[in-house]
Order: sequence, then structure tokens, then C-alpha cells
Amino acid sequence: MGLNLFGMQSANFGFIPTAIATLEKSQVQLVDQLQLVNKTVSDLKGARGKMEKAVTKKVESVLGKNKGDETMCTIAKVLSGENFSVNFSDELELTPSDIPYFKYAPVVLVEVEMSFSMY
Repeated sequence: MGLNLFGMQSANFGFIPTAIATLEKSQVQLVDQLQLVNKTVSDLKGARGKMEKAVTKKVESVLGKNKGDETMCTIAKVLSGENFSVNFSDELELTPSDIPYFKYAPVVLVEVEMSFSMY
């Protein structure tokens, strides 16, 4: 049983330590961090086996509680040049001159790391 559990965990969750280590590095741009978060979420939702439903539910729960995620994604789209039509005062309560300060803003995933450490 022990080896089977280890094999399942390695196959489905072995990428998490690398993702967390990358996000903990300084000087990683917000756009790159959010791409890694999105890939990690996608990979987590693709987990198979007994824990598939529990992991998917946990990912959605943690992300649903993250009120700043949408704002950071909008800022990242502006930084990457993907979206130029953001109304800063209505949507973000920021001015256009505030956006460059977010280029290297950290994406804090402490709750995610703690939540998945028990698995």
C-alpha cells in the first residue's frame, strides 16, 4: 500500500514543490507567476485516483477565497499588453501609473502550500 500511495502522489502532485520554489524566487514577473499558477491549477484538477474529487474541490475552494486573484490577472493582462481597455478607476481603483509597480509583485500561495501539504 505504501509504495502505491507514494507512486500515486508522485504522479499526481510531484510538480508542486518545483512550482512553489519557482514562485518563491524573487524577480519573477507577475505575468510569469500567474501562468505558472494557472498551469499548476490545471495539473491539480487533472489529478487521478481516489483523491481526484477532493483535490479539485480544494483547489476551487482555495481559489474562490482569493479575492485579489481577478485583480492581479487584470493587471497582468495590462502588463503583457493583452488588455489595453481597462477602466482603472472603476475596476481596479488604481491609476495607470500604478500598474508598473506590479511587474514583480509576488503571488502569495501560502494557503495553497499549507492546504496541499496534508495530501
